[in-house]
Amino acid sequence: MGKQEDCQAEMLRYYIKEWAGENSVWASRDFLRKGKKSPASLWAREGEQKPSEIMVDSYEPERLHIHEDFLELFYVHGGRGVAFLEGTNYILQKGDIFCVRPGQVHANFPLEDLMIYNCIISCKYLQDKSSLPTEELMPFLHLTGRTLLTVERIYDDLLQEQEQREKFYPYMLENSADRLCASLLRFQAGHQVQIGHRRAITPLLEYLSQHFAAVTLEELARVSSYNASYLSRLFRETFDISFTDYVNILRVNQAMKLLRETELTAEEVSLEVGFHSRKHFYDMFKRHTGMTPGAFREET
Repeated sequence: MGKQEDCQAEMLRYYIKEWAGENSVWASRDFLRKGKKSPASLWAREGEQKPSEIMVDSYEPERLHIHEDFLELFYVHGGRGVAFLEGTNYILQKGDIFCVRPGQVHANFPLEDLMIYNCIISCKYLQDKSSLPTEELMPFLHLTGRTLLTVERIYDDLLQEQEQREKFYPYMLENSADRLCASLLRFQAGHQVQIGHRRAITPLLEYLSQHFAAVTLEELARVSSYNASYLSRLFRETFDISFTDYVNILRVNQAMKLLRETELTAEEVSLEVGFHSRKHFYDMFKRHTGMTPGAFREET
């Protein structure tokens, strides 16, 4: 068995029964707090079977994992972070919603206190009961206006039903899950310009995930056939941060990994991830983690 097969065999795998039991839909509010360990699911109840990963250290990314038999729709209610999905890093901000399908390798990482609302829906329910074309859902969207408010209300309904567990609550959860999917499909249909931005930027993010240490906006323009001014606007409109900020976040994430897992000095880490000025590295590291590289290494 090769290295890739070994990694797949060791991958953390989740099943809907770990969360939802016999139900088809489950919801949670996940608070990933910067600098401290926090429950990944505030609605997980004492004494019941829980997923093996219910504690998250914000300086340790959530373990890479796969869902075997359910669709996950997670919505960023507040904060900022990074989502790793199928080899690509996405910056998380309020209003983002991600659709993670079975078999996709993914994990989340908070850059500041991060509140995520989760809804998971069993594949069996989607295949046997729901008539919605959920296979058409985009991997990620940035919600605005009325749809953002509608989606937040639906998640509130899901969480209330999940917590109170009144009679017929599984059916109410299913109804809310259908409303959520229908709202997202309707938003997609009416926001083709945004969908075009998202489709255009995804291959660029894949490239940046591999070349962030040395990439420039001009190089990205060359390999993508877009001009630099368009790319600059695309990053700003998609993530509400600049291209440079996006790349610096990727560099700081990799720096944290090297400080945890290697004996490289801070200066060597700085050069490895693409910072050629020691001061710039320290400034960016402290901006995104709240501490210096040395203090970070001592705490991990």
